[in-house]
This record gives sequence, C-alpha cells and structure tokens, in this order.
Amino acid sequence: MTGTDITLQTTNAIAAIRKVVEHPRFHMSDIVTVYVNDLTEISEMNEVYTKLMPDPKAARVTVQVAGLIGRAKIEISAIAVKQ
Repeated sequence: MTGTDITLQTTNAIAAIRKVVEHPRFHMSDIVTVYVNDLTEISEMNEVYTKLMPDPKAARVTVQVAGLIGRAKIEISAIAVKQ
C-alpha cells in the first residue's frame, strides 16, 4: 500500500494487478471483486477504476469491510480465468 487516500491507493492497486494480469492469455477486464473499508469513498474509487480499467469492464462486486491491513482503504481481488 502506498499513499493514504483512496484515489492513490486505487491507482496503485490497479497498477500492481496490471503487472501480473496483463499476459497474452489474461486481461484486466477479468477483475471481479473490490473491497473498501469506507463506502462513502466509493465515488472516488469508481472515478479511478472507470478511468484505468479497460472496456468491457467485468461485472464486479464492491464490498465494505471492517478493516484492511495497515492503513489500506482498498483491496482488489483479481481472479483471471480462461476457459
């Protein structure tokens, strides 16, 4: 986790996932779950997510959790599946 605001943390989380997911067989549009610790910041998270994630965007679920490790405000679960 780098930074303390949701915008920077979302940007950094997507960049970290992109390094792993962007492979000839997988795409960023395979990401399915976002965990946030404060739903009042969802609009800021969505602004970054919408800008950085390619179309078509995966159907995703956003879940509020009581706490994340450290001062993290967001965690993104990337499950890339090819059939």
